[in-house]
Amino acid sequence: MEVYDRVIKIVSPERVKLKEAEQELARQMARLFDKHHQLQVITDKLPLMSKKKKDLEDSIAQCRQKMERAEKLIGGLGGEQESWKNTADGLGLRLKRLPGDVLLSASYITYLGAADAQFRQESVRRWLELIEECHIPCSPNFKLVDCLIDAVKVRTWNIAGLPNDPYSLDNGIIATSSHRWPLLIDPQGTCSQKSN
Repeated sequence: MEVYDRVIKIVSPERVKLKEAEQELARQMARLFDKHHQLQVITDKLPLMSKKKKDLEDSIAQCRQKMERAEKLIGGLGGEQESWKNTADGLGLRLKRLPGDVLLSASYITYLGAADAQFRQESVRRWLELIEECHIPCSPNFKLVDCLIDAVKVRTWNIAGLPNDPYSLDNGIIATSSHRWPLLIDPQGTCSQKSN
């Protein structure tokens, strides 16, 4: 009995500790099970998260490329700003001078087809003085080629054989802008050379 009593006194507290340890083990196992469940949920979401991460990285790369392109475009356009401003100012000035330029162009086409270069220049000079007296805005250095034709058309005429001198170009403009057959003087005298 005495041995039993000694064993009970030693074993009894150990049994209590064992029971507490088993309860703690059960609690920790429940927590471990819960954490395993949470880990499984996260592991299941991992491929989706990886795909989202890759999509975001691709989106960031595309945004960087677009920003670089936009910066290059803005830089390029910034260099063109002065050119565009000059072009806009030039067009504004041409628009202000349009009434006088149109009046001179119409007069030139109507009356100066049969005149030589010197008479044309003198007539334009006198007309410019009259237009200035009437306060009609016009180009101070009026040239018919600047008002009624573009460089592409002039180049086409030159390729086709029309000389590049101002008198010949003016004759070409008069011929293509007239509604009737214009009377023109050939500055090269090719008609008289052919008849000889």
